[in-house]
Amino acid sequence: MKLRYYFLVLLIFSSLIVKSQVMWMIIFGDKLSNDKMQSGANISVSMANFAGLNGATYQPSWALGGYTEISLSNHWKIQPEFVFKSPSGASNLGNYFQIEGMPDSLFSESKVYADVVSFSIPIYIKYRTKYMGFGIGPQVSLAYASKLVEKEKTSYGQEITVKDKFKSHMHAIDFGITGLVEFYLTPQKQATSMRIGLKYYYGITNPLKDYSGVHNSVFMLSFGIPIISKKKPVKNPQEPTIP
Repeated sequence: MKLRYYFLVLLIFSSLIVKSQVMWMIIFGDKLSNDKMQSGANISVSMANFAGLNGATYQPSWALGGYTEISLSNHWKIQPEFVFKSPSGASNLGNYFQIEGMPDSLFSESKVYADVVSFSIPIYIKYRTKYMGFGIGPQVSLAYASKLVEKEKTSYGQEITVKDKFKSHMHAIDFGITGLVEFYLTPQKQATSMRIGLKYYYGITNPLKDYSGVHNSVFMLSFGIPIISKKKPVKNPQEPTIP
């Protein structure tokens, strides 16, 4: 059910971003996208976990941000991204965190998960071919919203959801390494091709204050929509087409 919800969110944001392309092109097209630079928006579905925390499982969510691909040469690019809604956290945390005031004797089922939202800046050094791109680089994240959610089902079948702050349990800043594999949907139009990206983030720093040996582990499936310039890209005669 949750996967359907996140895919619905993905489709809605895709529609909104596509409809906004004309506005972005008129206002910022030549500044954000030109012969050496291509910018766009990313929308993603994600799975996040506190790896190293025994029993914790991946928590689904979604992400929203943007990218700028800067050309260094025919194949090599640098691609900083700005992820305004970057999720982390984990599910199945009942053995580690509980919300006070919940009487255990009344409930037959329990689910506890952490939902953390950060502003993240990954910077990829990317090698690009005609059909695919491969990137790796550092990422720094600043958590600006976090909550602990406990969902309970009573012995009578009633469902109760309680939320509490999670900020006191975690470090606000997280640093790690991120990797990327991209597939270009229209490789014959390199400058304006939409792209599907598979991303993985491995946190180096410990996100939790009370447990050691833990790191963020986040998988993302991203859909990139370029901002199209008003001017037709001019091909550099010294720069051959990507094979």
